[in-house]
Amino acid sequence: MLACTCAQVTTAQPGNSNHPNKHAQVIERFDTNGNGPLNREGRRATRMGLKKMQFEHRHESKRLQMVELFDADGDGKLSKEERQAGRKQRLLEKYDADGDGQLSADERAKAQAAMRERKSKLLERKGKLLERFDADGDGQLSREERMQARKAQLKKHRHQHQHRSSQSEDT
Repeated sequence: MLACTCAQVTTAQPGNSNHPNKHAQVIERFDTNGNGPLNREGRRATRMGLKKMQFEHRHESKRLQMVELFDADGDGKLSKEERQAGRKQRLLEKYDADGDGQLSADERAKAQAAMRERKSKLLERKGKLLERFDADGDGQLSREERMQARKAQLKKHRHQHQHRSSQSEDT
């Protein structure tokens, strides 16, 4: 488990080369009790750290791609106008069926319907999360409540993965 986690950490960080010190760096960073080997809590912290790094890397990659595509003035940032141009471009790519560079009334209606559907699904999901995990009933998820929701989602994901794995072994 530790070897796999260490390997993942070394390959997940952009610009890092694999070298013998990586194992020691992982131990140093995540060894919660300072005794050398990673205990259960340290391994969990390593996994959580890896997930966070992967999320940040994906987010940063997407941000850099958007800047590269839509940064008209070349300042390395997207202004309000550049963000709007990017949104318009993505809408055209997705909904401009006739390829004329504009959204017709029908195409616009389809785009708006899709956005309403997405917003509706997000609100429904948020309502379900609040219903299930908002222990204090304040209409928001506290840090602790969000952690409980994440744990439940991870448990569900693991169960689904195990179920799929056992099905593929049966065939």
